[in-house]
Amino acid sequence: MRILSKFFAKEIATFRFEFDRIFETNFKVSVVESGYLGEEDQSWVWSLYYAKILNILGKGLFSENLKNQLENWAERIGSGFGFPLQYAEEMDFLVLDKELQLNDKILNSVGQDSYLLKVFQRQNEIPYIRSSQSTKRYRYRLAYSVIALGQHFINKNKNSAREMSLCILSMRKYYSDLRPFTEWESTIEAPAFAVKDCGEMMKELANELEKVVKDL
Repeated sequence: MRILSKFFAKEIATFRFEFDRIFETNFKVSVVESGYLGEEDQSWVWSLYYAKILNILGKGLFSENLKNQLENWAERIGSGFGFPLQYAEEMDFLVLDKELQLNDKILNSVGQDSYLLKVFQRQNEIPYIRSSQSTKRYRYRLAYSVIALGQHFINKNKNSAREMSLCILSMRKYYSDLRPFTEWESTIEAPAFAVKDCGEMMKELANELEKVVKDL
């Protein structure tokens, strides 16, 4: 059985996004998490989901609005990289959308809409995702599930905001220079590019901060 387990993926975490039936008015969303996803994998899983939803939405108003909102946020938080997280909190840099009313409990709302994200992993390999939705009518809600998941991760681990913002800016570079998000290959290539680029930028930032400390 141990040998077979190396070849078969195991479901390690599930995220259910539940939107209130009048979400467009009250912005109430619930992200119900089950299983366990380590903090070290949160930015990777989020980037995979972001890339996949952009691809599903295709070129148009919903995808462009999602990209613009996330990229504007990433630029704002990027301007404060040298400051402690307390400063970022005070400046509302850790909030993706001020109107979002996020909780982690199942909504008791008649007619509420739900979307599902499942995370799988083979032994010693990076996680991958599968997603589904209860309806294809609400394109805005599907796009907004990316923001809800991002805020869910930031609420659990404030440090993920910096990684997430770097991934967003790196993915913007990928979409501009390499492939558009409408091409299926981008759903894997863009997150991989972002995580690699993010790691290099974090290393450069750490070196710069070390020099600043030495000069004090």
